[in-house]
Amino acid sequence: MRALNRTFALGCWIRQDRANFFVLKKIFFLLMLSLCAFQNLGISAKKEKNEFSFSQNENPAGKKVYSHFLNALILERYGELERALKEYSRTLALEPQASLIYQQRANLYLKMGQPEKALPDAQAFYKLHPEDPEASLFLASIHLMLDQKITARQILEKSIEENPKYIPSLIELSNILLFEDSPKAIKILENILKIDPFSIQAYYSLGLVYQKMEEFPKAKNMFEKVIEIDPESVPSLLFLGETYEKENNLESAILYFEKALKKAPEHFSLRMQLISLYSKLKQFDKIENLLQIYLNDPSPPMEANFWLALVYENKKQWEKALFYYLQAQKGMNNPELHIRAASVYSQLGESKNALRSLKTAVKLSPQEAQFHYFLGLAYLDLKKPKKAIKEFEKAIELKKDFASSYFQLGIALDSIKKWPEAEKMFKHVIKIDPTNASAYNYLGYTYADRNENLFEARKLIEKALEIDQDNPAYADSLGWLNFREGDILRAISHLKSAVESMPDPAIFDHLGDCYHALGNSLEAALSYRQALELDPKNKTIRKKLERYKKWLLPESPARKLLKNFEKTLSETPYLSGMILLKGKKNFIAKGSSSGFFYLRKTNPSHQLSTTTITELRMDLGLSAQMPVTLRYESNAISQWTVFPPEIKEQMPQETKKLLEIIASFFDNKLLLPLDQWQTEVQEKSKHYILTYQDRSLTLKKKTGLVETILWGNTILKIEKYQNINRNFFPQKIKIKSLNKNETDLKEIEIEFSRLSLDTIENKIFKAKE
Repeated sequence: MRALNRTFALGCWIRQDRANFFVLKKIFFLLMLSLCAFQNLGISAKKEKNEFSFSQNENPAGKKVYSHFLNALILERYGELERALKEYSRTLALEPQASLIYQQRANLYLKMGQPEKALPDAQAFYKLHPEDPEASLFLASIHLMLDQKITARQILEKSIEENPKYIPSLIELSNILLFEDSPKAIKILENILKIDPFSIQAYYSLGLVYQKMEEFPKAKNMFEKVIEIDPESVPSLLFLGETYEKENNLESAILYFEKALKKAPEHFSLRMQLISLYSKLKQFDKIENLLQIYLNDPSPPMEANFWLALVYENKKQWEKALFYYLQAQKGMNNPELHIRAASVYSQLGESKNALRSLKTAVKLSPQEAQFHYFLGLAYLDLKKPKKAIKEFEKAIELKKDFASSYFQLGIALDSIKKWPEAEKMFKHVIKIDPTNASAYNYLGYTYADRNENLFEARKLIEKALEIDQDNPAYADSLGWLNFREGDILRAISHLKSAVESMPDPAIFDHLGDCYHALGNSLEAALSYRQALELDPKNKTIRKKLERYKKWLLPESPARKLLKNFEKTLSETPYLSGMILLKGKKNFIAKGSSSGFFYLRKTNPSHQLSTTTITELRMDLGLSAQMPVTLRYESNAISQWTVFPPEIKEQMPQETKKLLEIIASFFDNKLLLPLDQWQTEVQEKSKHYILTYQDRSLTLKKKTGLVETILWGNTILKIEKYQNINRNFFPQKIKIKSLNKNETDLKEIEIEFSRLSLDTIENKIFKAKE
């Protein structure tokens, strides 16, 4: 044992006490490994004994060979490859016929990535064992690594002649022929299956051949055979999925890829393949689920960041999309990533950042025409047509038939008033791309807008619609052409159809022009307002709308305030309080009279009507002889009843009018004539004044509350409001006649001491006097 230990100490890098038990234990373990290595090198036991019998040789040379070989194994095991190589070489120097060392050293060269150096050793090993199929296979495999397929094929064919049932050589030869001579590869693989009906490698290779030949049913059958034999075969699941994908059966492809991913969740390229398929099906939620494992990863793969960005971009979560595109850029400075980031910046309204990203993409790929085109679009968006023109021209220089770039170049030239040059661009687009509907439309629309070449304009626009009949922009062009031709009704028909499909400020503007030409002020104003809402900075449309600003349009601020007040008034709670009348003594006792006023609003008892019923009661001292009670019910045939009845006949006309105004106000009828577009609106600093015929109303801008209502010679003034449940209801009202002639009733003042949501007793309105 001591002698053996000394031998190892001479050639081994291990430097420990020779008496150390653990070192001895390791040496014995490695000794056993070395013996196993000899047994597994593919040479028969008889040849091992003949070729490498020094393990039992007591002469010093034999011991040196053994020492160098064992040292080489130990060094190789511990990663000291260069030193191990020297030990193998020393072994061969002492024992040139030790064929196993040639193979061992060849394997070490392969491990070091040097197949060209492994080749001489493999050849030496093969020369010493020409009839051994493993030696032939080993040599052929190294020739394949060196891309020497013909030599490898010749070696394998010769070996198979001598060993026709040696499956590894048959498999290797079929792999060489797989894409060069598919029928012969199939024949070899079928022969393997006759020798071994359960050869997974044969079925697997047959599947690849059939897939390459696009015989997809046969390919799937072969891969399914592999799975029958080995249910855990991830490659077969992968290739089954790939075969279904080639058949465009994406759902089945996904099914097999998902099965494979469950068995190999760490398989990154498989995950990316599955994500790619989900992307084709627009199933972005599933993509997001597959990428969950990377959300908290401090350094996820660039592809994961890219797909996460794409998911959030499709979900219109722009901030998240931008974050992941920027993260992806850190891992890979790919111009495409800068293009995608620019798109997201545009969505966020960050035009300058979008421009910067596009410039970076162009810098990274200056010969990419598409990137110059995108940069040109960005300049157009920033209202920099001259810079855009340079980029479009560069894109055309790089790609002569770039129709889209010619088209955008035409738009840029048109925007700087160079119509003749722009016209040439659009005509050139049509020449190189006769199906470019946008070019036909732009040219035709511009002719119509310039009111020239209208016959040619019609042909162009109709051609655009022939190519893309459902495009609302082209319908707008046709409508505008009809307008120029004087056929306004037909123009409106086309424009309304277009705007229903695509609410666009230009189309609403055209509609407004058509309605204005017809004298339909309401529809014209509505169209211009909708156009301005979509394009608030458009000064031309704003100027057109100014012509109609004085009208109470449905969407105007004054009308909204009026509608809100009408709604509040319709919800007026139960009211009661004092009423004061002032007038002539011959009708009103002592020239003034006070009394009580009650109001309530109820829903009808039957369900067929939804109209609210307004009821008023006034107990007054109009006459010196007796009190008078007046009742009003909005749904009654005779709305007013007076007790005693004879008083009604004696009541002066002016008195009746003032009382009717009270009822009309609370019944929501007084404001109704003002709620139409013909009502004129005057805008003051704090008020709106609405006027229609003999009726006028003053409305506070800030609160939306009515201050005064003027009706002929009568004015109603609301002097006080009370807040109930965040709604402001009139509390003190004055109604006054402005008639300079003597009238019996000059003024009515009502102040409610009780504004409540609680019901006023029914008997107050229904009891007999």
